[in-house]
Amino acid sequence: MDPSYITTAFWHELALTLRLLLLLVGFVFFFAGNMVVAHMVIPSLVMTGHAPETISRYRPLFYMAALTGAAGVIVTFIVLSNIIQVLSDIYPRWWI
Repeated sequence: MDPSYITTAFWHELALTLRLLLLLVGFVFFFAGNMVVAHMVIPSLVMTGHAPETISRYRPLFYMAALTGAAGVIVTFIVLSNIIQVLSDIYPRWWI
């Protein structure tokens, strides 16, 4: 199976796909980091007495940031699923 000729437009779409994949990974790490802080780190620090009880009021902010990260993951995945069609233009057959 030979791939078709890769034009400048294909290269542009491939670069955009790669950028979106990196953005997706960034959103996943952003979501996971905020969830870990809000759901594990802050309660653990308050329970052991290493942080004051008033720090618990910041948990909703971290949950909101995690929700924003999750929304970013969903939106980026939807956009990426539409753009990744360039691979089927280059490689018309997936299974040899």
